[in-house]
Amino acid sequence: MEYIGQLVGTYVAWPAHLVELPDKRRNRPPVKKKQSDKVQSASSAVKRDPILDEAVLRVLNSKSQWLYTVLMSQPSNIFSFEIQFGEEVFGIDDTIVLLISDIVDLFKDDWLNVSILQIFCMNHWILLVLQMSKFVVYIVNPTNQNVSGLLIQNALNTATRRFRMEKNMKGQKNLKYLRIQCPQQTGGRECGYYVMRIMYDIITNYGQQGSALPKSIGPDVYPKKDIEEVKDMVVDFIKENI
Repeated sequence: MEYIGQLVGTYVAWPAHLVELPDKRRNRPPVKKKQSDKVQSASSAVKRDPILDEAVLRVLNSKSQWLYTVLMSQPSNIFSFEIQFGEEVFGIDDTIVLLISDIVDLFKDDWLNVSILQIFCMNHWILLVLQMSKFVVYIVNPTNQNVSGLLIQNALNTATRRFRMEKNMKGQKNLKYLRIQCPQQTGGRECGYYVMRIMYDIITNYGQQGSALPKSIGPDVYPKKDIEEVKDMVVDFIKENI
C-alpha cells in the first residue's frame, strides 16, 4: 500500500495512541510533542530498504547485528555518519566519516574501503614496499620508531608461500625485510603526508620494474613545498573526480 485511497474498504492496524474518539477529544489539552518523537516520525517517514540479504544476516555475530539494527533505523536519505573520538583513543581529537555502504562491505566480507581501514591506521602511518622479484619487503618509516615484529608479517609470509606454489617455484625462500632511511617527520601528525610524498618519490625515481631501492631516500626532512605539492595532488584528484 502506498496511498490512503488504496486502504478504502479494508481494515488497517493503527497505533492506539494516535486514535481519539469524538467524545474524548473535547476539552483535551494539546499534547506537546517530544523532540525524540519528531526524530522518530521523520525517520519512519522514509524507511530504509533492507541492506543485507537474509543469508548474510544469519551469520552476523551479535555486535554486527547491533550495528545493522542501528543502520536500518536511519532514514534512507542518510548515507554516512560521523564518529567522534578523543585524544585518549588515537592521540588527537578528531572526527571520521563512515559510509554506510562501506559498513555493508564489512558485513559481507567484501573489499574494504578506506573509511573502514582508517580506523586501524589512525595511530601512525608507515610504508611497506614489496619487490616480489627479489622477495624483499622495504620498510619505510618516517620516524625512528621501532617497527620490528610487524603484525602483517605472518600474512605476507603466507601470501609469499602461496605465490611461490602458484608459480611452481622451488625452495622455501623467505621474505627479507630491509629498512630504508627516509625523510623524518619533525612533529607528531605529519606521517600521513610523509608516506604519501615518499610513495610519489619512489614511483617517480625508482618505478622501473625490477629496480632495487637504495638504502636511503630523499632528504633528512621534507621542505614544506614538497608536502604542499603532494597535498595539491590530492586536491586535484578530488576536483577531477567529484
